[in-house]
Amino acid sequence: MLEKEDFEKIEKLLEDQREEFHRYVKVVIEDSDAKFNLIAEQYLDIKNTLNKHSQLLEEHSKKLDEHTAILNEHSKILNEHTKILNEHAKKIDKNTKQITSINTDLEIIKSDIKDIKESLKESVKCKA
Repeated sequence: MLEKEDFEKIEKLLEDQREEFHRYVKVVIEDSDAKFNLIAEQYLDIKNTLNKHSQLLEEHSKKLDEHTAILNEHSKILNEHTKILNEHAKKIDKNTKQITSINTDLEIIKSDIKDIKESLKESVKCKA
């Protein structure tokens, strides 16, 4: 059986181990607290960055919507200008055909005048 002295030694040993375990638990708690605080700080930084990015995305979305509206308006204007240019091209084509016809008529008139001149010259020679 164990004697009183043995009990005291065991009790002292257990007390020492209990104190050492207490110190170890305190260290683990302090280390855990530090890590949790670091994670909390990082979480706040990440959350702030995410909020900033969300705001930027929202601003960019608004700008894209505005630019889309502007581009749509420009497309309408370009379509109207294309119609006008097509109408002008048709008019130019028509005018070109008319000018060609007038040129042909002028050539015929020139030829007729030349023939009339020749005819008059011959008739003047015959009378003389």
